Amino acid sequence: MHPNGIPSPAGACPDLQLRRFGGKTTAMGPLKDDLIEAVELALAGDWDAAHQLVQHHEDDATAAWIHAVLHKIEGDLGNARYWYRRADRLDHVADEPRAELATIRVELTTDGHR
Repeated sequence: MHPNGIPSPAGACPDLQLRRFGGKTTAMGPLKDDLIEAVELALAGDWDAAHQLVQHHEDDATAAWIHAVLHKIEGDLGNARYWYRRADRLDHVADEPRAELATIRVELTTDGHR
């Protein structure tokens, strides 16, 4: 169970390790898979499913970035800016959402994931 009362995602590994580097969290294992899935769901237009996934990982910087993009797509720019600040990605506020999701996917699937 996540500290905020949200159940852990099905199949989540209880010994999942998160490492902090320069204020960023790098996901290891199932978390990274969930984030890639959230990006794919968002690109496919399944906003609700993508949003549910990232809400399970709100302490991860990349999850917060995806969360920001989802709220930008939704049109909730105030909430999007909140998540951009949490992700330390305010420089992406004006980016086109699909291109931004593609950038996130590249970071997640290469060594660029911070």
